[in-house]
Amino acid sequence: MCGIAGVLRLSTDMPVDAAVLARMTGALTHRGPDDEGLFVSPTAVCGLGARRLSIIDLAGGHQPICNEAGDVWVVQNGEIYNYKPLRAELEACGHVFRSESDTEVIAHAYEQWGAACVERLWGMFALAVWDEPRQRLLLARDRLGKKPLFLAQVNGLLLFASEIKALLRHPALCQPTLDARSLDEMFTVGYVPGPATIWREISKLPPAHLLIAEVARGTAAMSCYWDAPYLPGGQEDAVDPEDAAEEVLALLQDAVRLRLQADVPVGALLSGGLDSSGLVALMQELTGGRAHTFSIGFDRASHDESQYARLASSYLGTEHHELRFGWEAFNRLPAVMASLDQPQCFATAVPISMLYEACRAAGFKVILTGEGSDELFAGYGWFRGNQQAEALLRLPAGLRRPFFSSRLPFPMSPAARQALAVADRSAVSRYLAWQQVSTAGQRSELFSADFRHELARSARPPLAVRWQDEYADAVAPLASLHRDMTLERHIRLPDFINHEVDAMSMAHSVEARVPFLDHRLWELLARWPPRLKLDLRRPEKWLLRDVFGRPATSGRPYLPPAIRERRKQGLATPHADWWRQPRMPDFVEEALSEVALRRSGLFSFETVAQARLHHKNGPANHSALLTGVLNVQLWQQRATHSN
Repeated sequence: MCGIAGVLRLSTDMPVDAAVLARMTGALTHRGPDDEGLFVSPTAVCGLGARRLSIIDLAGGHQPICNEAGDVWVVQNGEIYNYKPLRAELEACGHVFRSESDTEVIAHAYEQWGAACVERLWGMFALAVWDEPRQRLLLARDRLGKKPLFLAQVNGLLLFASEIKALLRHPALCQPTLDARSLDEMFTVGYVPGPATIWREISKLPPAHLLIAEVARGTAAMSCYWDAPYLPGGQEDAVDPEDAAEEVLALLQDAVRLRLQADVPVGALLSGGLDSSGLVALMQELTGGRAHTFSIGFDRASHDESQYARLASSYLGTEHHELRFGWEAFNRLPAVMASLDQPQCFATAVPISMLYEACRAAGFKVILTGEGSDELFAGYGWFRGNQQAEALLRLPAGLRRPFFSSRLPFPMSPAARQALAVADRSAVSRYLAWQQVSTAGQRSELFSADFRHELARSARPPLAVRWQDEYADAVAPLASLHRDMTLERHIRLPDFINHEVDAMSMAHSVEARVPFLDHRLWELLARWPPRLKLDLRRPEKWLLRDVFGRPATSGRPYLPPAIRERRKQGLATPHADWWRQPRMPDFVEEALSEVALRRSGLFSFETVAQARLHHKNGPANHSALLTGVLNVQLWQQRATHSN
């Protein structure tokens, strides 16, 4: 696991400056505190940098690393889980290895198969390969977007890095431009959706994509190398639920086994929910040991799962570490925003950061975590809500609208009412309605007049138009649930869930490994009918509950009924209550003062002050917007100071 950065002279005579590359790489020290390395090609056309978190081959895995001839160089952020069989295959082809690292396998795989080598890699990775004879740079990102790779093409240079802050160390990006559309989108869904970023000059390489830059041509071409599309509705494979559970269990066992490969201890997060508890159960079975597990409890009972984490730990026999989250934890927000590099409307990154900080303090560099299960098995409540609404959505808008009035006694969340009241029959429109944290009208009042003018000049179309153009045709043939799941996999999973996990774990020099994001599981479940993910007559993730109700090698079920049968409770912070405190911390009052808000020029002070008052006095809930404004102010303060 590392942080990587690089510079390619694509259409300029400016040579790569090793000192600048070192500054870029130095911004990633937290991602790799154990080692550092630089490579600049003989003619200074390409430069690669790496900061290393030593996990596999502690002594011999220095990066950048090359092939036998020294003309193919590689840096990688991540892990290649199938590197051992790949190495054996390459050795049989005559390749000679000098280390035991997984990154060296990439160099030889590229030498053997060219850019197609990426399709053979299993794991989480963002990588760069410099081909000296061909004067070609290959960049690639893993299939499900676990590891990030940020890009910028400026002044004839192609820059890339694991984090935005490293790109901003290059002189060509010393004065980046705030992207007005990205900020509007952040207040639409709560985070900045890719491939855009908060900076106009910087983008993300999408998941499952590679980019090949040819120096001779001065071009950079991007392409997709993998997908796991759902089969068209009605054409899914017929499968018996018993057989399905067996297949899922076998693949999950292997996914955990591969992610236990390390030359350092491996721990796990344990919330007491189905996903993390099941992974720990498999981990204990595979190692026969006493795993160290970590959880966080909340002072607010409505958010606290600690009793279930203790129950799961006791049943599974782990060495358990428990943290507590109180109001004082929100004081971490400024540091968390600095690690995220982009603002968002949520505070969930705070407890995630605390967990990984505790893991590192206990001596763990590698942690298994349960993200991805809700996207894989349709575990989020909105999946169920959208399916329940299908019948009503077939009615004409005029007839269905009264059903969603807040004055009628239907058991429906505010999000559901909003989604069903405003969304048409387009799957993309409904998805956006379920995910949005504010309406266009609310954003218009929130933003300052100057910012609204800047937004109106944006060349990029609004989010609803962009997503409709990109996804509508692709999801049209699918069953309704699979449309929703496709959108979730391509949008929120990489750009919010994975981004938080990567940024918060690496901020504390911890590698988070995610077995539910094994691409083989996604390929398998994409062939199966929707009812195996969501059946309205059964609890959410019923198939996974069945998997973990099966007997382990001990003869007991993997998980006890109290864990298997409990309702899903996602990680959330009590930030709505926090905003109702009699006195907010000084950093909040300073960031949201009239002077600070008018200085930033992005928001209406009057609207923010009114939202604070209405939220504090209740029952209005403006916590997402207020958290978003605060986080933008904190982010902008740091960005201005850094630049």
